[in-house]
Amino acid sequence: MRAGLLLSLFSASLHCATCDSQIRVTDPTGASTQGAQIIFSSPAAGKANVITQGKTNAQGVFRATLESGTVHLEVARAGFRRYETDLVIRCRKDEPVRLPVRLELGLRQGDY
Repeated sequence: MRAGLLLSLFSASLHCATCDSQIRVTDPTGASTQGAQIIFSSPAAGKANVITQGKTNAQGVFRATLESGTVHLEVARAGFRRYETDLVIRCRKDEPVRLPVRLELGLRQGDY
């Protein structure tokens, strides 16, 4: 009984409800992409339920605090194809989540 309780406590201490995340957006050559629009939303509630949003800095990085669970990520910048995906965020104590995104040149219908 004690071993099971200790294992549960140890496991709970490794996982957190929220964590820092860092998205690094690059172009096809691997160069940083400043000014890319980042939107995290809840896929269950649709795109209208924005969790957080912002733009990448000069190093192509956007930082946010996210909760463990599934999120929808959109990345857009003029001259590049819009990037969209659903992600499962698994937060661990003292471990930031790093999400690399490589944009492709060109436009699709609905992109700006």
